[in-house]
Amino acid sequence: MEQLSPLDAGFLDAEDQDRHLSMAIASIAVFEGPAPAYDEVSSAIGARLALVPRYRRKLRTVPFRLGAPLWVDDPNFDLSFHIRETALPAPGGDAELGRLMARVMANRLDRDHPLWECWLVRSLEGGRWALISKVHHSMVDGISGTDLYSVVFDLSPDSAPPVGGAVPLEPEPSALSLLALSARDTVLLPLRDIRATLAGLMQPAQIARRAGLTARGLRHYAVAREHPRQQALRDGRQPPRPPRGPCRALSGGSRRALGTEAQRRSRRRRDP
Repeated sequence: MEQLSPLDAGFLDAEDQDRHLSMAIASIAVFEGPAPAYDEVSSAIGARLALVPRYRRKLRTVPFRLGAPLWVDDPNFDLSFHIRETALPAPGGDAELGRLMARVMANRLDRDHPLWECWLVRSLEGGRWALISKVHHSMVDGISGTDLYSVVFDLSPDSAPPVGGAVPLEPEPSALSLLALSARDTVLLPLRDIRATLAGLMQPAQIARRAGLTARGLRHYAVAREHPRQQALRDGRQPPRPPRGPCRALSGGSRRALGTEAQRRSRRRRDP
């Protein structure tokens, strides 16, 4: 079991308060060459899933919401539920891929299962294919190594061997055990806060640095909040009010990458 941080629990609360809101995030990786078979993708992900144990865990809430939600092992974990397959209509360009991405992101992740999906997308123009990785923000925020791509893909053409064997799963906790855990945390939390405060007083420079970072972050947040809607209100104009709904739209663009720092230095040496 693993308890969610207050920030991660806040992402779930935000969804609970707005039925149109989805806190899922996603990325698209496009590849050249023929698409692999579904079973190949499933086997590749399944062989590395032990590296990201949270991908086999689902949410459990404490009865009466007396504590933060927890990640618990899903005893009925089914990899085929999370890995899905589809194909783009002709011509299979960026517009079609964008519409598919919008539809994928319009649907909330099912909280009865681990909060992630992976889509194998065929029939992209130019004989290409793609993978869409979709995961809930509460699973990945502030956690390194939880990106599925980082453990599935290899840096060389030779595939790495599977990671270990079957991962033993902990039994799903009962409601009574969750209540007991919440009661224990209620007692221990003040002691942890006191310990953290005393440790901080021993490092005043670190406290000052964190305070500065917090102030800077709040300032950036205030500037970012100056959205066109706020600008319109400030100028005395009526801001637009688009209807809220579950549908999403995706737009994007492309540009030539400048290359690595080493490549840029090499080009500067060649240029007169």
